[in-house]
Amino acid sequence: MVKNSSFFTFDISRIPPSEFEDMIISPFVRIAVERGGLNLTGNVKFKKENGGNWTQLLMPTGGYVKFTHLYRVNSQMFKEDQGGIQIFPEKDASLTLERMDNVLREFAAYCYHELNIQGKVVEQKKSGCYIATAVYGSYDAPEVRVLRRFRDDVLAESIFGRAFIQLYYWLSPPIAKWLKDTRRINTTVRHALDRLTKRL
Repeated sequence: MVKNSSFFTFDISRIPPSEFEDMIISPFVRIAVERGGLNLTGNVKFKKENGGNWTQLLMPTGGYVKFTHLYRVNSQMFKEDQGGIQIFPEKDASLTLERMDNVLREFAAYCYHELNIQGKVVEQKKSGCYIATAVYGSYDAPEVRVLRRFRDDVLAESIFGRAFIQLYYWLSPPIAKWLKDTRRINTTVRHALDRLTKRL
């Protein structure tokens, strides 16, 4: 069964970049551990700067939590500031969709009441790569995982990338259904995706 997470997105215009860890990451870890029972004792996988930061906390069970904090600065004024938190269960059977949703909703309530920060939990029911999954026959195929990470780590971090993702989710379900029933075209698309994933 494919398990997806919900995504909590929120405005970070009132959070200085230097205080993101103390104001967002630390309280989230406390809430996730105390109220959600998540094991977040793993290490920080990476941090990188490219107009913002991406922080991943690894879970010993194999999943991880990704924090995205993008600051677009112009004349010392933040514009289009966006933060996000997403829980990736990987193969952790205990991290059900309901459990992940509950943790994010608990934190959304904390942000609203304690920090006066507006945000929303966006359902990610359609977070699978439909066409690639149809071509490779499995949501967990290595090539599909490469494409999902490219979507989450590259495309999702820009306005044009997010627009492309939305268009993809609108167009791809019927295409994926057609590919399952068209072996010759499926093979052609697979060769193209093989070349693409080797470059990513």
